[in-house]
Amino acid sequence: MLGIILWLSFSVKALAVLTVIPDLTPDDFRCKGDSAVHPVCRWNNHEYCDCRGGGLPQAGIDPQLLNLLNELQRRFNKPVIVNSGYRCPQHNSYIAAELYNWTDDCGNPGNPYEVSTQSRHMMGAAADFYVQDYELNPVEVIDTILSIQGLNQQSPEVRIYWVNQKKRDGSYSTNYYHYRAYSTPQWWIHPYAPQEGRDLDNRHYSGVYIHIHHRVNFDESSCQPCYDN
Repeated sequence: MLGIILWLSFSVKALAVLTVIPDLTPDDFRCKGDSAVHPVCRWNNHEYCDCRGGGLPQAGIDPQLLNLLNELQRRFNKPVIVNSGYRCPQHNSYIAAELYNWTDDCGNPGNPYEVSTQSRHMMGAAADFYVQDYELNPVEVIDTILSIQGLNQQSPEVRIYWVNQKKRDGSYSTNYYHYRAYSTPQWWIHPYAPQEGRDLDNRHYSGVYIHIHHRVNFDESSCQPCYDN
């Protein structure tokens, strides 16, 4: 009987070891450009070529972003899948041009203005991600992100927004995104429904994903973060 108990105890411990999720590293955030596969796109009388991919920002991936997503993995004991991490300026511009030339399965045209020219992706301070097995429950993931910061949806530091869609002509529509966006002193958190935000980096994935970026200042000349905290 004692032998069975010891065997069960060992088996449970072994199972716990097997389910440890490896930490995310900067390699998980490398630029997803691929000029060998992606064709040249034309937009606003300019031609855009994608980068070769695999790059990382000069200053590295934002350490607070990396720590936050790793803590999220530990709390859920599930992998965080990064669809889009760092985007070099060339890849970021290509994504916008490619959206202009793309239509979805319903014939709706892509919107290049969804891609910010000051995207925190270009600083390594943003990620589009989902938590495995929680693809349809982004609110629980967002609540956990807030909890990591010692906050909840009722905290005075948390602001909640309905976000307007920006149209192809640059104006804003009266149609709101399906999910609400959240702002804290450090982070902007924006979940995208399956029919939203399907740029080139996120198009392979049909579920809900969350965009998060660190609210740091942006140096346009170098595409690098300017930390003021």
